[in-house]
Amino acid sequence: MPHRKSAALVLPRGAASLPQLFAAGELDAITINFPTPQPKAKYAKKRLVHVDHLMLYRPLFSAGATVTLRTDSKPLRDYALGQFAAAGYDTLWVSDDVRRDHPEHPETEYECRTREMGAVVYGICATPGAQPSNEQLAAGRAQEQSLAYYLPENLDELTYVPLGMEEAVENFRNRARKGKKRLPQES
Repeated sequence: MPHRKSAALVLPRGAASLPQLFAAGELDAITINFPTPQPKAKYAKKRLVHVDHLMLYRPLFSAGATVTLRTDSKPLRDYALGQFAAAGYDTLWVSDDVRRDHPEHPETEYECRTREMGAVVYGICATPGAQPSNEQLAAGRAQEQSLAYYLPENLDELTYVPLGMEEAVENFRNRARKGKKRLPQES
């Protein structure tokens, strides 16, 4: 069995550029480290774990390839679970503390900084499974797209507010103090 060389490549470009950079079957893994959560529903298609991006990655993968998401945003991780399922990925693991459960993942500077602020790293690792049906893909696109939906009902339970979601959480806390119901689509 020939030894296959591997390399890590950091791409500061959008996911749409991947098919121009890699041939079919060329990637063994994609690691998505701390992407911008894009909490508002209207920006959901920009998320690197949106069903459409997950489908874009599939033809680029070699057999047994994986996609790993690491994030300080539990709402993003929880949203991503539905997106991976809709895109026909099989979950290998889900973690509420990647640092504890998977210490082999290198700690990033961002991770170190947010951990000092009280964050934990949430994660998912998945591999492409059976090609999803059109109904599955439609369900992924119809899934609640606002990350506010994935916040806990009692926002006072949050010990850390994911970066990029501070304004939405503060708005919801103010609404709660005034006795108004939180509306996820407003985030």
